[in-house]
Amino acid sequence: MASNPLKWGILATGGIAQTFVTDILQDPSIRNANDIAHKIVAMGSSSSLIKAQEFVTKFIAPLTTTERISSYGSYEELVADQNVEIVYVASPQSHHYSNVMLALEAGKHVLCEVSYTFLMCIPIFQLTSSQKPSMFQPTNSYSKCS
Repeated sequence: MASNPLKWGILATGGIAQTFVTDILQDPSIRNANDIAHKIVAMGSSSSLIKAQEFVTKFIAPLTTTERISSYGSYEELVADQNVEIVYVASPQSHHYSNVMLALEAGKHVLCEVSYTFLMCIPIFQLTSSQKPSMFQPTNSYSKCS
């Protein structure tokens, strides 16, 4: 098992966030992976702190024995958390671009499952090329951003 787990912040509390959390917190050895570990350190909701806290209690806490998970009532607070290394964008697709940019501008790595048009990729790559390579990873087989 990896000694330094990836520290995730989950941006949004919808159904895809629940699916992602359930999957990412499974023991990596069930996939024959022994060199990676994941840890959810923060949860953010755009509507309220209570919604983020409820998500942690209902979906994350039962799957992990990790220490306290920070909850935030805004995405800005989530990306400002110095403990978060990588942000999973689980917001509605119509908000992906602004949420991805928010996280990248905060210096976070980003995982976003969405197809992007070329015009949306330009400002993302301008920003990431000035920071760290490979900070943004779209995960759609139709994507031309990677």
